[in-house]
Amino acid sequence: MPFLEACTKDVLQHARAGLVDSHPGPSPNQRNEAARIFDVVTSVVDDLAANANGEFSIQGDAIMILDAEVSPDCKQARIFWCIPMHLCDLPEESSDQVTAKMQELLDKRGSKIQSHVFGRLRHYYPPKLRFVPVPIKIAIEDFLRYD
Repeated sequence: MPFLEACTKDVLQHARAGLVDSHPGPSPNQRNEAARIFDVVTSVVDDLAANANGEFSIQGDAIMILDAEVSPDCKQARIFWCIPMHLCDLPEESSDQVTAKMQELLDKRGSKIQSHVFGRLRHYYPPKLRFVPVPIKIAIEDFLRYD
C-alpha cells in the first residue's frame, strides 16, 4: 500500500495540470445571465420604490442592488443588496435592525420583484431570485476599493 501511495504522489507531482479546474469560476453564460438579472432587478426595485407606497425603499431611497450571482444551472440567482448610502452614519445596531426588517420584507414580498423580472424577461424562464443582505460597511469598503 505505501508503494501505491508513493506512486500516486509521484504521478501527481509530475503530471501536467488537468484540463478541467475543480473551481473554474462562473462560466460566460453565468456572467451574462447575472449581468442581465442585475440590470432588470435594479430597474424593477427603482420602479417599485418610486411608486406611491415606496415598498422597497427606506426614507424615500430604494435599496441598493450591489451584485447578482447565478448558479451553474442558471436556475437560481442570488441578489446582493444593502441599505441606501445615506444611512451609513447610523450606529451598527440600528443599521442591522433596518437591514433585518428589509430582509424580512424581501423574504415575504420578494415575489413581487420576481414577477416583474419574469414579466420583463418573458422570452425565457429566468432564475428564481434569492435576496442576500450585505452590511453597509462592507458595501462602502467594496465601493472604495474599486473606485
